[in-house]
Amino acid sequence: MGTKCRSCAYGFWLVLSNVIKLGVYIADLVTDIILAAEYYRNGDTSWFGLTLGFALVPQFFMNMTMWYQEGRNPRTFILYFLQIGVALKYLQVVLGVGCCCYDPSEIRHDRNETQDDQEPVSRTVHHVLPLVHLIGTLLESVPQICLQLHVLIVTGELERMEIDTLKYVTMLMSLVAALKAVWDWEMHYLDNKECLVYGLPFAIWKVVELCSRIVAISVFSSLYTYWVFVVLGIHWFLMAITENALCSYFRGGKSWVDPDYDIYSESGPCMQTCFNLLTVAPVDVFAWATFGSRSLSKIQPFVNGFLTLAGNCVMVLMWYFLKDVSSWYDLYALITVSAGTGTALLILKPLCLLCYKQFLI
Repeated sequence: MGTKCRSCAYGFWLVLSNVIKLGVYIADLVTDIILAAEYYRNGDTSWFGLTLGFALVPQFFMNMTMWYQEGRNPRTFILYFLQIGVALKYLQVVLGVGCCCYDPSEIRHDRNETQDDQEPVSRTVHHVLPLVHLIGTLLESVPQICLQLHVLIVTGELERMEIDTLKYVTMLMSLVAALKAVWDWEMHYLDNKECLVYGLPFAIWKVVELCSRIVAISVFSSLYTYWVFVVLGIHWFLMAITENALCSYFRGGKSWVDPDYDIYSESGPCMQTCFNLLTVAPVDVFAWATFGSRSLSKIQPFVNGFLTLAGNCVMVLMWYFLKDVSSWYDLYALITVSAGTGTALLILKPLCLLCYKQFLI
């Protein structure tokens, strides 16, 4: 009786958690599209194009990653190409568990198994959906917040505090979606007791890290619109080199980490390189995520931490000292970026990585 109750409780949690993920995912995307339409009606075609682009382009990478991880079935390709495959997969999990087509006890049991030993639905729930949700949301939500803050600054709306409710809602939904995506990905390796210990410092770290990064990118882009792409491009390029160099090192049989933690460990060199270039390195530009085997490496977090610290400091200091007009939020932005980046990288990040390694080793 106790086992059945635990299975029912876990099944209820699976349904509830995936409904929340799907709801946040759809709400974030819909609010972005509505805001883009509002820009178009107002004649702001540049903001319309950028807002719509940041909303839709990441969905392609998200759906293609899901299609690849689901076995590259030609019959389902059209669904992922039309950008609805991920949403349908969430619905499949929710309806499958809710209608008892999938056994929650088996999914729960498979949580501690390696990916190769898991049933397809368990692998989808525990690994694939958190991965694609992380990729799609971070590459969509964080740039979207930066863009909307950029618009508020350059149009003077932030200075006058005349901000439309729709923009508030859009940025809030994007921030919630980004934080939840990172949380779901990092926590899917841990059991409930470990999440309680690791969850609070991790949540604080990600809030501080993301907010500092967003403010730094937004204020710098308001003064040097095109140079911000250079700064972020350098960050992406160096992290892409780091990731692919280590990936080659791992393929040479010298890995000091368990390949079972890496969702792409069985893929060929070409696919691993593309994954690092188009998903891992771009995510690194905005926030650090372990991506499985990286949780036990000292190189990637050090390189990414240095690039984030240098990038944030350069961007906020150039903006603060070289701009011509002062605003009421200048000092607040400087403190947020400098104090937030230092706290996130020098205190919270080492603490969280230490805890993470203790749980995984």
